[in-house]
Amino acid sequence: MRLGTSLPSPESQLYPALLGAPFVPVALFCMAATTSPGITPWAPIVSSIPFGYGFTTVFISCYQYLIDSYGIWSASALASVNLLRCLSSGGMVLASLPLYENLGVRWSLVLLGTLSVIMVPVPYLFFKWGHVIRRKSKNALG
Repeated sequence: MRLGTSLPSPESQLYPALLGAPFVPVALFCMAATTSPGITPWAPIVSSIPFGYGFTTVFISCYQYLIDSYGIWSASALASVNLLRCLSSGGMVLASLPLYENLGVRWSLVLLGTLSVIMVPVPYLFFKWGHVIRRKSKNALG
């Protein structure tokens, strides 16, 4: 709770991300394990269900966290995040074809799964230390 108000803290918006974040690497590793010619293509397709759940919960709850953290400046915060997301996805388009051509589908998914394992703690860190990080910003709400 914020001091002097009955509003919940912005960290309360991160509960879905805390639940959904581990689903992303699990799904990517399941996709990697099931991408071979001898296995039905439905196995990696079914693995995309937990991936979609994890990605959507993290994405939406992080946007809600930013809105609650920055109040009237939330449009600027969301615009900054969207700009970074678009720039990184544009860079990934350039990197994805050589990645899949050189590593193959299985090892590319293992690499992406490993990177997502590294990123799983991020919502937990913001849940624990978000109030400290917000205090360092002149535009964030206390």
